[in-house]
Amino acid sequence: MNIFTIGVAHKGNGGLLASPYMEKELKLLGVTPATLVAKDDIQLESHFAKAAGEGGLILAPLTGSRQVDQLVLENIAKICGAPLEVHREALSRMSRRLSPQEAEQLATLPKGAHIFAFHGSERPPFQIDGKNFKIIVLPADPVEQTGLFFSYIFPMFAKAQQSSCIVRVVRVMELSVPQVEGALKDILPSPNPTVAVYPKAAEVVIRIAARAKDRQEAAVACTAVMKAVIERLGGYVYGVDVNSVEHALVQKAAQKGISLAIAESGTREKAARRLGQVPGGKELMAFHFCCNADPSLGKTMDISDKLLKKWGIVSPQAASAMADSAASQKENTIGVGITLPTPEVKSTMAYVAAAMNGQVLTAEIPVAGSRSVGQLTEACVSQAMNLARKFTDAYPAVPKGALPLEEAVAAGAKAATAATAANVAGEEIEQKGSEPMAVKPQAPKRSTKKKQPFIKSLAQALLPQKGDAKAEKARKVGILLCFCVFLGSMSYLIYHAQKGINAGKENSRLNDMLAQAEAGNLKVDKDKLAQVPQEVIDKYKPFVAINEDMRGWIKIDGTDLSYPVVQAEDNEFYHRKNFEGDYDYYGVPYLDFECNIDVADVSDNLIVYGHNIGNDGLMFNPVTYYKQLDFYKQHPVVNFDTIYQEGAYKIFGVFIANAQPEQDNGTVFHYQRFVESKDEEAFNSFVNEVRRRSMYDIDVDVKPGDKLLTLSTCTYDFRPEARCVVVARKVRDGEDAKVNTDAAVINADAYFPQAYYAAKEEAAKYGQVKGIKIEGKTELTMNVGETTQLKAITEPTTAPINTATWDSSNSSVVTVDKHTGLVTAVGPGEAVVTAMADDGGYAASVKITVKSKDSLQYLGLDPEALSMQMGKEDRITAVVTPEGAQVDLEWSVSDSSKLYTAVSKSNNKALNLQALAEGTVTVTVTDKISGKQASCEVTIHPATQITGITFRNNSSTIATGEVCTVEVAATPEGAKLPDNAVIEWILEDGTIVTAKGETSAGKNATRASNTFTGANAGTTRMYARIKGTDMETDGYYTFTVTSTQVSLTLPESITVQPNGSVALAVGVNPPEQAKNLQATSKGSLISIEPNGITGGGTANFTVAAGSKTGEDTIIFTINGSEVGRCKVVVKSDVAAPQSVTVSPVSTEVGLTVDVQFEVTPSGQNGFQYSYSVDDTRVATVNGNGQVTGVSAGKTKITVTVADANGKNAVSGTANVTVTAAAPQVCSECKQPLTGKHTPGCSLDPTQVCSECKTPGGKHTDTCSKNPNKPAEPETVECEYCKEKVGKNDIEQHKKECPARPCDCGGTYSSHNPGCTVDPAQICSECNIPGGGHTDACTKNPNYKPPEGGDNTQDGDDTQGSAEAPPANPPA
Repeated sequence: MNIFTIGVAHKGNGGLLASPYMEKELKLLGVTPATLVAKDDIQLESHFAKAAGEGGLILAPLTGSRQVDQLVLENIAKICGAPLEVHREALSRMSRRLSPQEAEQLATLPKGAHIFAFHGSERPPFQIDGKNFKIIVLPADPVEQTGLFFSYIFPMFAKAQQSSCIVRVVRVMELSVPQVEGALKDILPSPNPTVAVYPKAAEVVIRIAARAKDRQEAAVACTAVMKAVIERLGGYVYGVDVNSVEHALVQKAAQKGISLAIAESGTREKAARRLGQVPGGKELMAFHFCCNADPSLGKTMDISDKLLKKWGIVSPQAASAMADSAASQKENTIGVGITLPTPEVKSTMAYVAAAMNGQVLTAEIPVAGSRSVGQLTEACVSQAMNLARKFTDAYPAVPKGALPLEEAVAAGAKAATAATAANVAGEEIEQKGSEPMAVKPQAPKRSTKKKQPFIKSLAQALLPQKGDAKAEKARKVGILLCFCVFLGSMSYLIYHAQKGINAGKENSRLNDMLAQAEAGNLKVDKDKLAQVPQEVIDKYKPFVAINEDMRGWIKIDGTDLSYPVVQAEDNEFYHRKNFEGDYDYYGVPYLDFECNIDVADVSDNLIVYGHNIGNDGLMFNPVTYYKQLDFYKQHPVVNFDTIYQEGAYKIFGVFIANAQPEQDNGTVFHYQRFVESKDEEAFNSFVNEVRRRSMYDIDVDVKPGDKLLTLSTCTYDFRPEARCVVVARKVRDGEDAKVNTDAAVINADAYFPQAYYAAKEEAAKYGQVKGIKIEGKTELTMNVGETTQLKAITEPTTAPINTATWDSSNSSVVTVDKHTGLVTAVGPGEAVVTAMADDGGYAASVKITVKSKDSLQYLGLDPEALSMQMGKEDRITAVVTPEGAQVDLEWSVSDSSKLYTAVSKSNNKALNLQALAEGTVTVTVTDKISGKQASCEVTIHPATQITGITFRNNSSTIATGEVCTVEVAATPEGAKLPDNAVIEWILEDGTIVTAKGETSAGKNATRASNTFTGANAGTTRMYARIKGTDMETDGYYTFTVTSTQVSLTLPESITVQPNGSVALAVGVNPPEQAKNLQATSKGSLISIEPNGITGGGTANFTVAAGSKTGEDTIIFTINGSEVGRCKVVVKSDVAAPQSVTVSPVSTEVGLTVDVQFEVTPSGQNGFQYSYSVDDTRVATVNGNGQVTGVSAGKTKITVTVADANGKNAVSGTANVTVTAAAPQVCSECKQPLTGKHTPGCSLDPTQVCSECKTPGGKHTDTCSKNPNKPAEPETVECEYCKEKVGKNDIEQHKKECPARPCDCGGTYSSHNPGCTVDPAQICSECNIPGGGHTDACTKNPNYKPPEGGDNTQDGDDTQGSAEAPPANPPA
């Protein structure tokens, strides 16, 4: 039988199957597949045609690349003669985790395909039969591919063999594949029996397969190798020939008569369900408890509140206590505790534990290591089962590493061992042993002795008694007064704190409701749920059924800001109301009343308001955290889903705004008025103003057409009316939601209102108020028209800022002056008036009930009759006379199936209407106090019928790569598109403009839109039509696409090592085109993967080479047009290190030395170095190879050297010896500095110097006993004046010395008479004083006689000679 493996080498990997062990196991059966690796689509088609022609079995592994795998499927469909179609079963499975479009695309398979089970792979594995061949498509996920190999492919071949084959499976946990391979390195090469190592989720599987003439011979050979494997891996082996760790646990527990008990939090009962699915598992389960990080855990499991409050439910302490409590439910029971993070209780770790007889094993599992909550849950359950398995293996002894419960709780996370990630390749495998089982200590019995009453003695100590002295009575009265003040203050603090506690509970309640809605378990009124529009996202439908004002959900990951967002007819209604409309001082986030969230017409800027009551992390308090750059860098994205569409928004501006003109020289930035942009200029103007004011420069581009989100809350940077505002841009379709936060920097030129700077001077006055109360009663009754003055008192009253801001919960009942607290009753009902301290935000409230003076005289409706079209909305208002009469109105409708009604949130005298069906309906209002009634007849007519569709405008001019939106609307005006109508967009030239495809209009829509991208320069036209009808636009839409000149900054060529990779950064101008840059290889030597966009328009790629050398070319394109190239040279010219020789290191505690080592070959540049020590308690080493002694002892240092690409690493080791630091001694008396000096030691700080009399071991500079006395300079004696002069100065001194001899026989301080250089004498020849001469004077030392003259003097007959002049004086 011919066997072929056909596929595409992906990402530089020449292999096709997920593991080389698969081919090794097939060879044991005598099966050697012919591997045909395709480099391109032509070669792939050729390989499949060749294999199909020869017949046999074709194994076709998928790669995980959608483009490559689609090519594989198309070739399979072609050779099988089976068209591609949507596989219904695959679609059903994939629709649970993918969008409908993605699921349909990936579930498209050749007709007749039979799929296998799949979970982690995008595309399903399947089998399909051809004329004389069979194809098995293997999943891309390595774990699923090996699983299919175990369960189907290997057994299929083994069954066809003449000889016998036996397979044994050993399963281990807490070891990595490299560790297992290292332990079995001498066994792995064996061809028969074969030993194969495969990774699986949270474990490693070792398959031992033997082939022989008969089963007994094969079994003997297989068992011998299996025993060797188990001996090598020891306690890490959890089972042999078992399906899972829970199977092994149940088997071992049953054999030893041990029961099992489970306590799990955040797992949705996963542990109990997995254990219950094992035969015999339910019978062994003595106890089970599950919650969702619920406080009831402590009460149910008998775990102290103190422990849970201190450490939290998601902690190793809680897991240990849960396991121990579960184990205590029944004798001889192993308890398992599992606690996972939840949306309410966040943590970077999950914790598991197992316990028996007071001994506990714990483990921690990083959340980041799992792709989903389900995967994390499975990993935690497996780890917990493995801990329990260790107790069964060791029983009746204690497994190694177990601690008594008290020690485990005290140790916490230090006692928890990380799951498999804690083990790294290259570590030695330590055999796990046991130690004697300890008996669980009994808690000490509580004393039963009754406490003595102290009321009487307390009263005697505090209350004045008969016989007390006057001073004692005064003392007791003073104590009582202080006690009363204390009680009053505590009452206020408790009241204020309770508001925050209630707000926290409300936050938890709403998020619990969301979790239930996501799971489909939130119970609401069925009739109201049925009226919710179908286009609302499923998880938000129950919220809309509860409150029709629900508009979406806002969340900032990593904070408690996670709330529903509502919208009323004004921005006042939800100011102090919760989601259900009940009074709540914290309120609920609300959308500006002018904003629109309809899918076909979403506002350009959605503005959401929320309170910032205190620094408690609730409501919009986290919005103010964005005033710190570090917080922005950790939370650059805000998630805001409308009830129709999910959305993520990238923040591009954070600023402080004023609301009063006088706070900024008469100016106000009215950001809250920007809801719809009139044109591109208005949009850009708003964005530019946000950037001008923003505290940070943020690298997030914003352009017309983008949708914005603005979050606004109060802040206390200045008073009153300061606002903290965050503005973000919605993530575009197909755009990566990640933000380059490294590029965000402080905006040194950010604009702040003038009040912001003035507030800095006032800042010292704030922070002194500790509370506030309202003078008088906490409940008042008023009549309509009356006023009352409320007074707020801050505590202390002497605080510099002792003012408050007033607010009414219902302005239709009472109004209050926000500055003075003057209350006016305007209508019957109840309201809460609140005073909030301007310093600190403390609040106090009073409840006011307003009654009417007048009784109702007349009740009517306006209008008295109403005509509506189906789908339209309107309003009826009750008319009450006199206007202030007290009424209790009740509304009713004769047929709610035709007319939907809802009382207005802001005015209970108004009823909102929506026409649902044709007919006549009567609306009645009744005053329950007087019994008066009024009615209005509503006639509902059919909606305007659609006759066609039209473009809302008729042309666009865009650049290549630019996106624009085109809308069509139903005609005539007011008509609606058919429900879920599909709009087709027909382009005359699809090479100039590209479209997203067909679009759906949804329900009750009057318009539909689509986005178009400029591809190439040119002009084209388009028309649109409703699919399946003859309705089309009455004209054409014209696109004019202009060319965008794109330039790239990149190297002409790069060099890559075979099987290596390098990073390539490409600068793109204009920067906004970086996101459109595509890179492909011309040949097959390399593969290119995009690696994100960084600031300034830089597109990053990873270029990976295969095993072959040569040259290739990267071609860069934008929208299909080539914009640049880069040559790639694949060659092995990077020097590789051969060996490292490390010299032993010796140092002292606290001293740092450099490690010395030699690398062969030497003299190479570009090597990469890393250093490590075995025991950091003895010594540490930094990245520069500097070793610092920590404590006396010995350890080893390892130096690792790799080539310039970080590959071909070699290592060397040496001993490190650290000695204790030598004690320091006195330089004079040689005694240790930590002890006493010898008597008379001049350096003893306790003694006084006998020479200079300086105390404390100090000396003057001239003192001979000063060890730091400056050394006297070396001197010599001047030969003229005999003065001592510094050796370095003697020559200059001699030139200037007055005692130096002169040629006249005297000295320069005392010349002889007639000396020509004596400045005190007059020349006898030229009569010049001061030793000077004329030029003609013969006594001038510079005299020159005339040429040819006779210069003889005084009988001297020597011709041509003059009298020798005196020596020149020294300079």
